[in-house]
Amino acid sequence: MRRLKTILTLAMLYIICSAKSCGDGNADSNTQEEKLVVATMDSLKHTMEVNSPDEQHLSNLESVAILKVQDFADYLKVAADTAQETAFRKQAAAMTLKLFADKNSDLKAWSQLYTEKRAETLDQLLTQCNQKGNTCWIRPFDFSIKQSLIRKNDSTFTGIITFSAQCISYANPQQMTGSPAKIDMEILAIRHNKHFGKNQMKVWEAFLGNTK
Repeated sequence: MRRLKTILTLAMLYIICSAKSCGDGNADSNTQEEKLVVATMDSLKHTMEVNSPDEQHLSNLESVAILKVQDFADYLKVAADTAQETAFRKQAAAMTLKLFADKNSDLKAWSQLYTEKRAETLDQLLTQCNQKGNTCWIRPFDFSIKQSLIRKNDSTFTGIITFSAQCISYANPQQMTGSPAKIDMEILAIRHNKHFGKNQMKVWEAFLGNTK
């Protein structure tokens, strides 16, 4: 995780130094800032632009995938809450989509916890949240790695994480709906082009996939 924090720190530093405010000041300051941006990009490339991630890198990606499941639950909680402003709900749905490798990911195992009609895919679930909302939201907990990331092809690794999940009422947060369920979720590490300011790099990133 220490390496992951370093990556994120470098990324934030690069974004900050790429902002318009970095163009203010004298020529010497601009030159120093340009050198800093170049050095930061070089560090990012060295850390992230690897053809084949090592064991530590893959472990970091697995940790990120677990965090993304928690983000998924948080975003979905907002997207399905009819008490929230429509704009917030739509933004939460858009952020949810970015966590997954495919909008048609199979989420039947997740949706089975809802009392409402059960959606089969991520796209269907978000449509349901947008149109009618849900009476409860799902909290995932007790995460573990069931299958570590293994290579599928040159640009993809796949694995499985497992966790428990419980549906909680919006109206009464102390009220649990139904019994907790055990869910397996596919995780993917995909090498793809990612933009950092005006620059683009080919990096490995964790995404969520089908539930089982």
